[in-house]
Amino acid sequence: MPIFNTSNKSFSWLFAELLVVVLGILIAFQVEEWRTNLSDRQQERAVLENILADLRNEKPLLLEYRDAAHSARTAGIELREYLEAASPRDESTLRPLITGARQFFNWNKSSPSYFGWANSNQPGLISDTALRQQLYLYHEILLAYLVDRTDILNEYRQAYLEVVYLDIEFPMHINESTGEGRIMSRLIPPLDAIPRDPRFNSYLNRLITANHGVFDALEIRSRLGGVSPDAGEGILAEGDKLMQQISDHLSTL
Repeated sequence: MPIFNTSNKSFSWLFAELLVVVLGILIAFQVEEWRTNLSDRQQERAVLENILADLRNEKPLLLEYRDAAHSARTAGIELREYLEAASPRDESTLRPLITGARQFFNWNKSSPSYFGWANSNQPGLISDTALRQQLYLYHEILLAYLVDRTDILNEYRQAYLEVVYLDIEFPMHINESTGEGRIMSRLIPPLDAIPRDPRFNSYLNRLITANHGVFDALEIRSRLGGVSPDAGEGILAEGDKLMQQISDHLSTL
């Protein structure tokens, strides 16, 4: 006589209960995966929105840098041509050109949101591989190039100032009504003797070239390894392209 008496109906119930347990586990896994994906996408959205805000805030500074570099280069070229051709020379013309050629705009490493993500050891938090590559290209290569170029410009500017100061004197001007004095600056006559330092022309030419290279598309193309950005804007064009790419990706999240 058997110890256990089981019917087909009991087996059916046992199978049904087992199936319910398995389905419950699978559903729990799916819900947890959905929650994880939702959390990841929310974090991705927050990171990209912050990076996009940084890029938008940096663009006016890049435009200001570009304009300063263009203005300094233009003044340098006009100064070179004026010194080669003009005689007699006029201080009201010569002085602004000398000053304009030494314009400088400093650029420091910025983009806190990007570097916060890049240093988080969570590269997969941004799900689009092409976007991750573009973010790296812009921040780690192009903006790093701008920092390097800024250092070079500063070095050239300092060398230029050293030779320029041989042509400038700083007399004390006394206000007759108040008796107060302040230091003024003026070009040392005779103006035809400017430049007095034989290194002046080479330093000026070097500064002109460096100012041109900051945003020149050909310079940026070489930095990108042969990839050509939009004509004429270099870093600015790549920044606009990146902002559009981020906006397009955000619309899919």
